[in-house]
Amino acid sequence: MHRYDAMFQIKVGAWTQSKAEFAYGNVLTWKHLTENDRFRELDNGIRMLSDNKGRSWHSGAYGGEVSEHVLGAWQIYQHTGDVAFLKHCYEGHFKKLFWKRLTTFAMNSFEVADILGQMASLTGNAQDVEHWQQLVRRDPEHIRRMFDDRWEANGVDEYFAGPANGMIMTNSFWAMRSKHFPREYAQRMVRAWALDREKGFYGEFFPLAMSRQSMARFNTPVDHSFGYTPDTAYFTLDGMFRQRLSKEASQLTLNHIENYNWSERWNVPLAPEAYRRDLKLFGDQYSNFNAGKILLYLEGLAGLSYSVPQKRLTVNSALPKRWEWMEVRLPIAGEWVSIKYSQDDVSVSGLKNNWECLTFSE
Repeated sequence: MHRYDAMFQIKVGAWTQSKAEFAYGNVLTWKHLTENDRFRELDNGIRMLSDNKGRSWHSGAYGGEVSEHVLGAWQIYQHTGDVAFLKHCYEGHFKKLFWKRLTTFAMNSFEVADILGQMASLTGNAQDVEHWQQLVRRDPEHIRRMFDDRWEANGVDEYFAGPANGMIMTNSFWAMRSKHFPREYAQRMVRAWALDREKGFYGEFFPLAMSRQSMARFNTPVDHSFGYTPDTAYFTLDGMFRQRLSKEASQLTLNHIENYNWSERWNVPLAPEAYRRDLKLFGDQYSNFNAGKILLYLEGLAGLSYSVPQKRLTVNSALPKRWEWMEVRLPIAGEWVSIKYSQDDVSVSGLKNNWECLTFSE
């Protein structure tokens, strides 16, 4: 299991019927590494887990993506109300791993620090709340400056956190997943880079893993192997949905799924590890590396979110206008809830009487 892949696989598990069976382990399988000090600690206090692990070994490559696991664990809690699960994640794992310093993935540190404080409060560790409040500065002026300072960095126009080496990849789009990302930047960046077929990320379909502008310079065999990848698509499109760029997000999502996850040649669905730049298939053809696509349907196109502790279901759909209808059935708090979409309306049935349902349309 890969530490990186788990960032979206954890969130997919949050939507299953049996969270204890299909979701909890995606978070907690990493805990024994933390408990047994099987991490790499840098001089600045950052602790990082291995890239992947089996039953009796783990990789020697380390990284900091586990901070995103915190957001996934919080979503599982929102979908269950299970404080015992949250306590199991926090004590001996998240608290120990991030106590000295928080790792960052796609500008997520502001939200992760906030959630760690909420976890501490809910799990009987109220004495830790002040520590998490002080670990990451979160006043509005500072947060905005962190985004402003990275806009058009290194002379890359209309782009966020442009790299100094010129390897412009989709990962700068991933920061749009933060609720603090300035929407005006998102609009400009999507127009200038996502929809652009000359220098941007619109190749034979959307998105190229590396911008066309950078492809001529970075031309090694490895670069060619990973021309299109499912993780870059998920994180990029998820950010557009979160910024409520609904028209662009829905069109580009369907463009991606129709081209990446459907084989015209074989007339079957597939889930490749990657496509080469020349559109030849690469790697495993039914890879769980594609798991984030499920979230594009549920959280993106269908616009679903819910909280068991708050007893609230929110529907903020971004369905393509040409779709006449769609129906989703969700297991919420022991009940099957049906959400039916039409071109003019959204109707919800099966939700418990003491729940609130918020629907939005664009």
